Amino acid sequence: MMEKFLSKRFKRGGPVAVAMVFIASCKTAGFHADSSAELKLWRQQDLAASEGAIDPMKAVAVFSAGGTQGGGIARLDAWVPAAVGCEGAQSAISLEADALGRRLRFYPAGSPRAGVLGFSALVPIPFETPASEITVPVRILCVGRQPLHVEARLVVTTASYPSETLTVDPRHVTPDAQSLKRIRLEKKRLGAVYRASVGRRLWNGPFDHPVSSIPTSEFGIRRVFNGQMQSFHQGKDYRAPEGTPVLAAGAGRVAFAGDLYMTGNTVILDHGLGLFTIYAHLSALKVEEGKEVPKGTLLGLSGMTGRASGPHLHFGVNLSGLKVDPNDLLRVAR
Repeated sequence: MMEKFLSKRFKRGGPVAVAMVFIASCKTAGFHADSSAELKLWRQQDLAASEGAIDPMKAVAVFSAGGTQGGGIARLDAWVPAAVGCEGAQSAISLEADALGRRLRFYPAGSPRAGVLGFSALVPIPFETPASEITVPVRILCVGRQPLHVEARLVVTTASYPSETLTVDPRHVTPDAQSLKRIRLEKKRLGAVYRASVGRRLWNGPFDHPVSSIPTSEFGIRRVFNGQMQSFHQGKDYRAPEGTPVLAAGAGRVAFAGDLYMTGNTVILDHGLGLFTIYAHLSALKVEEGKEVPKGTLLGLSGMTGRASGPHLHFGVNLSGLKVDPNDLLRVAR
């Protein structure tokens, strides 16, 4: 019934309520948001690009503000005209989609005009994803009506990350047998933490920097520790003298607060829907596991515990089991 209605309206040339794909892509390589004012400007520009470049009467679009390179985050925005049914109630509509092997988790979002319901989903891009164009089928479901099938396209661009050389305690480069056992146990525990994300969105609005400081190392940099290539940098480092207050980037639940071999004193916040932020190398912990905290809550004090060459804050993001670029979270989450 709904598909016939949509088809008829399209043929008449009236307001279109069928799938129309739009691709917006801009790279974040070299992006540094050093102040809240600059970050706010980026967000305003991204939102304007998302809402201005698509017709809200068309069903779905991909807004990939810089998150389309490997290791980034794209945002899929779905605009559902209230006319499709469900009494115009946002809570009565659900969306389903899979991208790059992961189920997307949609949540209600602001819409660009009256009569249009907005939904968004954050799309993690695996780090080694090659440059490509990906089709993302989306189903818009409403109780008592036929589902609406639409498609979005996501363009993944080529990522080019530099490398850096660091000197740290040798035991964190070549752990002994006992340390390796500890690392394996911690990895298993963290896996359980990341699988147990709350099934609803706990954050509200955009995320903020966890400290007021400049970045010293960006996500994706190939890291050479004591002359050995280890991996890529799975977060964003900020300059932070020991004892600097570290604040929650967004509202969430404290999923973990404790000492880990590699990251030292660490806090992990679950923001719901498979989204986590990580705060590492802290000199002191100021929150307890299981507590729900608002954005801006004091989580701990910066330090250099774990594998660290000096005092700083490592800020990481885990989305649907993938480590992704915090810059993209700061820009595109809403």
